[in-house]
Amino acid sequence: MAEFSPERMEAVLAKCQSANEAIGNAFSTAFGGSYEVKPGEPTQINLEDLPANLSGGGLVFAITIDETRCLALLSQADALLPPWCSEPGDENAQKLNQLGTELATAVWPEDTEPKLAGVTFNDDLGTVVRDSQPTSETVCLPLQVVKDDQSAQLSLIWPVASFIDSIAATVAKTENPSTPDPEAVSDSGSATEPKAAHVVVPPPASEPAADVEKKGAPASRPSAAAKLPKHRRLIYRGLEDGIRQLPAYAQSLLRVKVSVVVTLASKKESVSKITEMVPGTILQFTKTYDSHLTLEVGRQEVAEGEAIKVGDKFGLQITSMTMPAERFWAVNKMAMTKRVK
Repeated sequence: MAEFSPERMEAVLAKCQSANEAIGNAFSTAFGGSYEVKPGEPTQINLEDLPANLSGGGLVFAITIDETRCLALLSQADALLPPWCSEPGDENAQKLNQLGTELATAVWPEDTEPKLAGVTFNDDLGTVVRDSQPTSETVCLPLQVVKDDQSAQLSLIWPVASFIDSIAATVAKTENPSTPDPEAVSDSGSATEPKAAHVVVPPPASEPAADVEKKGAPASRPSAAAKLPKHRRLIYRGLEDGIRQLPAYAQSLLRVKVSVVVTLASKKESVSKITEMVPGTILQFTKTYDSHLTLEVGRQEVAEGEAIKVGDKFGLQITSMTMPAERFWAVNKMAMTKRVK
């Protein structure tokens, strides 16, 4: 695996500029409201003179790209970060996890494979940067996140040598599930209460190895199938709530724009007749003037409706949905023919 070097700054900046709407939508989904994102000028990290926005608390998104560790730090602002960010429940923790996943996808170039390592709220972002051990080559790309007349700064920092202890333990457990958590075991080897941490939500991780250890059997490295995150049934109170719980790639599909066409009637004509058309030519259709109109989305018929007047314009009132046509293919047609005979 190659390291994601600071020289890729131009690629990251270009991706942020092209995906600023997607980044804003990610914040809108997590926190509600309308957000706008504006990329700033990149700089090198100087531990002696950190940016002012890193002097207080905020959210820490830990992201890994191959062998490179990256940070996305969002400073706290009264009107931007909801109060529950410091101590979220299960539902809000899922929102932060989804926000981190969407940020990783929207911010970093498409030829990389960013993965969310963890999400944390910390009272001092400056300490987080210092503890992550940045080098003289570490760079910072600021993104201004604006909501109404309030703004906060999202700082993209990479590469760093390590994450803070809470996230580092989660990453180590993900990379080697058979390794016990050092914070959960005392010097005598007995399990103790874990140290209090600010961890909001851990990344999806497999659990088979932990179950084996509880039974006393030797732990083995989980298979590729065991590493896949478990699927869960979505429980939502409405359409918007259900959309917020979808994976990032599914939400991006819902933002794809397609053409919507309303058709009163259509017919096929030969090219020779079309070339003979002149102003005043009358075309006769099989449909009557009061027939239902057809609604097509992406060249697929999805509904029918009636024309209504909306102010000084016309609209379509949907009266019925059109089910997709069923298609059947013969499987092993020769064998089916012999069997029928």
